[in-house]
Amino acid sequence: MAHTPYGYLIASGVAIIDGEKAEHVKVLFQEYLSGTSLQRIADNAGIPRKHVSLGRMIEDKRYMGDTFYPAIIDKEIWDEAQSERKRRAEHLGRNKNYFALDKTKISPFWGIVFCADCGSEFRRYADKGNERWKCSRYLVKNRLACKSAMIKEDLIEAAFMRVIGKIDLDEIAVKPKLDTVEIKQLFSDPFEQAEYLYSISKVDDFDYMTDKLLTALKDKPTSFEGDFMRRIIKCIKVATDNTATFEFLNSKTIREELKANGS
Repeated sequence: MAHTPYGYLIASGVAIIDGEKAEHVKVLFQEYLSGTSLQRIADNAGIPRKHVSLGRMIEDKRYMGDTFYPAIIDKEIWDEAQSERKRRAEHLGRNKNYFALDKTKISPFWGIVFCADCGSEFRRYADKGNERWKCSRYLVKNRLACKSAMIKEDLIEAAFMRVIGKIDLDEIAVKPKLDTVEIKQLFSDPFEQAEYLYSISKVDDFDYMTDKLLTALKDKPTSFEGDFMRRIIKCIKVATDNTATFEFLNSKTIREELKANGS
């Protein structure tokens, strides 16, 4: 018989699920679908395997269950992992006609959702057809590192629509008071002093970004549109109190509860 897959035990000739290691397997598949590298997942989850072996785990059909092994992974998750593995292989150059996958085509929230607690980027997880987001540092070396909740994608969409529905255009165009920067004479060399001044200077693009924002808001959609959202939102910070802070192009922010409309 082939070796026992990671996540199982053989007791009296019967395959049973090894609870802790089976959770590692679930993390492996979930994190893999979020875009994290196999070795990083293994290091964080505490799986004592290297890249080649981890790749074989991703391809192992026994995790879906068969006549001998009970299921640890749903078929839908396994299928999505095979598609992701193919995309990664093609991205590495095995298919010269392949163009790098634009994850914003999968979800417009890729790259702009962050944890308000630890600052880490949120990752997207497939959960039986329900797309959810969670801090990428929630589990580090098999230990809970961030307590942020897993958020359904449709709750972020609903919160965004409520935000643009109640946005005050006059208020969002009010320029915030800039902090006074103390300029010191630190260098006798004029070039070094100029470099110092450049390093502490801030680009004031508030008016330009506000114009772009207000122009886009003239054509607010009546339902969620990812392209529109990315045109006006710089980032979204999700907090542990189940709220999200939406930061607009001009850095003004609005905080909104993450809940379904009508609840």
